[in-house]
Amino acid sequence: MSVFNDSIELVPYDNQWPKMAAQEIKKLQEILPANHIIDIQHVGSTAIPGMLAKPIIDIQIAVDSLNSIKQLAIDALKILGYEYWYENPDPERMFFVKGMPPFGEKRTHHVHIVELGSKHWKNKILFRNYLNNNPEVAREYEQLKLNLAKDNPHDREQYTNAKTKFINNVLGKARETFHAAKQHPAIVFLTGASGVGKTTIVDAFHKKYPASSVTCLHFDTIGVPSEQEMVTAYGSGSEWQKAMTYQWVKKLLTHYNNKKLIIFEGQVNLDFIISAFEGFSFHNYKIVLVHCEKNARHKRLHQDRNQPELINDNMDTWAEFLKKQAIEKQAITLDTTLMNTKEMVNQFEKLIDIEKLT
Repeated sequence: MSVFNDSIELVPYDNQWPKMAAQEIKKLQEILPANHIIDIQHVGSTAIPGMLAKPIIDIQIAVDSLNSIKQLAIDALKILGYEYWYENPDPERMFFVKGMPPFGEKRTHHVHIVELGSKHWKNKILFRNYLNNNPEVAREYEQLKLNLAKDNPHDREQYTNAKTKFINNVLGKARETFHAAKQHPAIVFLTGASGVGKTTIVDAFHKKYPASSVTCLHFDTIGVPSEQEMVTAYGSGSEWQKAMTYQWVKKLLTHYNNKKLIIFEGQVNLDFIISAFEGFSFHNYKIVLVHCEKNARHKRLHQDRNQPELINDNMDTWAEFLKKQAIEKQAITLDTTLMNTKEMVNQFEKLIDIEKLT
């Protein structure tokens, strides 16, 4: 991208900026594939009332998978007048500009497309929210920008890099505030390989506790496509699982936010669970890995569930991978090797401290 006639200009806050952002977001919602969009938000300095800013509307879009949406997004945003930055060195972000010379007279909009769990999504939202809630910090940031724009009127890279220390300090304070806030509902996410007892535990909970106090849900109720269908739509089975985890967490936090406790089970990579909740700035959750010894798991799959096709090297490797992840992430682990259903449920209740949650 050329930087011809692309100098840094700071102007007083314009009350029309939020309206302009809302109008652009509506256009983006209409032209992008809704099944991949998790959230769209107005970010950057034009999203902070009263803030001096470059007159450029920054819009950030959280998607379930960059792999699946990349070419669709490039083609769609081209229709709206955006140029895609192909030279962007950051693989976690797609960056689009509207109006930048020589494609227009001056920049008017930036669009950042990222995955929900990326640091870009979390940091821009946290920074914006913190400055909106702390006007004195916003004024400090404004003065810093004025000084930097004066020193670097034509060097956007230097102008941006020089703000890094201040932004990182604010993000540190914002994270402390975020983790101190109370959130609802409480969510317990059970993961583990086939045959370890996840579904057994959740079904027993469903019978034991009234729906008014505990909501029990299963990942696979969305329908699990074939491996080839996953590859066609998302590039790999892993990408599909990540995307569906993001979609499920969005559903839990929007459709079930009036519930007190949600018990949710599925065979999910712990990294995907963590990044999904962090992407929504939600911390009131626990991850429980349900695990058992291989021989016990094979016996359950063969005799109790009549699913011998699930006894294979891939499932054994998956079970060990999840166990290793749980240790690394310091997740709660429930070993059901020698337990019957009642013992599983009782131990699960103790591990999650059910009395505090209900």
